[in-house]
Amino acid sequence: MQSHRLSVSALVVGLAAAFSLAVGWYQLFGLRELHQYLEYDDGVWFGTSVRLAHGIFPYRNFVDDGPPGVPVAMLPFALWSRSVGTATAFAAARVAVPLFETVGVVALGWMLRHRGALTIAVACGAMAVYPVCLIDQRTVMLEPFCATLCVLGLAAVFEGDRLSGRTGALVVGGALFGLAGTCKPFALLPFVVVTTALLASPARRRL
Repeated sequence: MQSHRLSVSALVVGLAAAFSLAVGWYQLFGLRELHQYLEYDDGVWFGTSVRLAHGIFPYRNFVDDGPPGVPVAMLPFALWSRSVGTATAFAAARVAVPLFETVGVVALGWMLRHRGALTIAVACGAMAVYPVCLIDQRTVMLEPFCATLCVLGLAAVFEGDRLSGRTGALVVGGALFGLAGTCKPFALLPFVVVTTALLASPARRRL
């Protein structure tokens, strides 16, 4: 019975993740947005990465008003742009973003696996079709990376409905929240909630 329940839950998570990825790629390929002007600041983040690939450092050589996480994450594509051109590398980076956001859908399903298929379907389905997610996953934005890393952090620190008492899990969760913070300072909010809950739990000595 337990294995059947887990199989159904895994199927629901897989369908939600596949839908999220399909919608992201449909926007890029089906609606032909791969090389279109989509957002006012996506070029800023990728452009920062391209500059970094040429040894021009943000905060030292030019002004950058955001954390460095996303430009660093885009560095492999920026380095590739030196041989294939910026337009092709930027398009490839856009294709990769829906993949990363799909990881967040899977992590959410994993975190809620003890709650059953209906809860997983509602949560993962909502994340897969949430309008802001659909907009942001088309291109290089801060939000998909910050949100996915925050969900991964939550999945690491929770065991069922309780915060984990294992030091290793809390260290991994803290590292993931830290990485999320390098993408966007918004990650501080769920981190504060988790640390406050940890202070109120029997595992507070592991804070």
